[in-house]
Amino acid sequence: MTVTVDDGTPIVCSLPVDHPEDPAASVRSPGRGPREWFLRRRGPILSVLGAAVVAMVIGVVSSIMTPASPSRPEPNAIGDPRSADPCALLEPTSLSAYGTVVLDPAYGGFDRCDLLVDAPDAGRIADVKVDFSAGGQELGSNTHTRRVGGFTVVLEPNSGKRECTQLVRLGADRQLAIVAKQLGSRPADLCAMADITTARAIPVMERGSIPRRPSASAKESLARLDACAMLDPATLDSVSGIDPSEPDAGFANWSCRRRSTVDNGGVEVRFDQNVPLTAQDGLPRRLGDRKAFVSPGDGDDAYCVVKVEHRTYVNVRELPVAEVVELKVSGPRLKESLCDTAVELAAAVVGKLPKI
Repeated sequence: MTVTVDDGTPIVCSLPVDHPEDPAASVRSPGRGPREWFLRRRGPILSVLGAAVVAMVIGVVSSIMTPASPSRPEPNAIGDPRSADPCALLEPTSLSAYGTVVLDPAYGGFDRCDLLVDAPDAGRIADVKVDFSAGGQELGSNTHTRRVGGFTVVLEPNSGKRECTQLVRLGADRQLAIVAKQLGSRPADLCAMADITTARAIPVMERGSIPRRPSASAKESLARLDACAMLDPATLDSVSGIDPSEPDAGFANWSCRRRSTVDNGGVEVRFDQNVPLTAQDGLPRRLGDRKAFVSPGDGDDAYCVVKVEHRTYVNVRELPVAEVVELKVSGPRLKESLCDTAVELAAAVVGKLPKI
């Protein structure tokens, strides 16, 4: 039986029949869409209950899919941003139907955690991450909104760009991004993976504040620093049009951008985690006692990036990880001039880094 709810979505309902339940049929296929609902029940069912069952399904689906009222406040489950643990929202076994799953807390910045999915016959097929740095941005026009527990979820289905994104609203200006991204050439059921990850994360947040990180960051880690404090006003005076009093700080101040008041340029400092840097990251330089790599923008893009390797360590997967400061200067100038400025600013940043 097919029921159509208010937004036109067909909901497929299989009413029970009088035969023993097939255990295999109760397992949800990994490729099945999140809106397909199957109701099963043992034993004979009186036909007079059919209408009541259908009414109940419509009521449940409507309550899930109804957009949240804009005036209804969203829970703020993050608490202290620096100690909130994004990995606490993930469970590797939740995606085990797709292959071998590994949790990686250092696959990117300090504000994210990733599940890496390897299929036995295709290698790594997907990366599913939760990311606190989503801010208040909106997705594209191909979106819809639903209410899950006490949270509003904004969904953008896969639109040919090899990823599927869901945003969970956390308060007035904060969103948790759950992004499933295809890796390699084998297609993956990205939106189903994102659905499963969202369904796992929301009950954790509904219990209160997101769990804290199991241990404090190392005393020399970039995670303890403020990206906005890496460049002081006197240093920023060398960049025309930059107002040092108006920084745009990212989540937990692990990134910071200052925009130009005279053009579309700016200066951005961001803390990242990556594999140790090599010549593939740009032209090698030495800034103080740190390795650095300089990379002009591709094509006609007017920017230059300097990556500074702060420290390296071995992560929980026994792989080397580098903490990196990325400094980007952009604006309507020649790339050579932008890179000169970027190197000068990066050298100032190195002077403020903890000793290793």
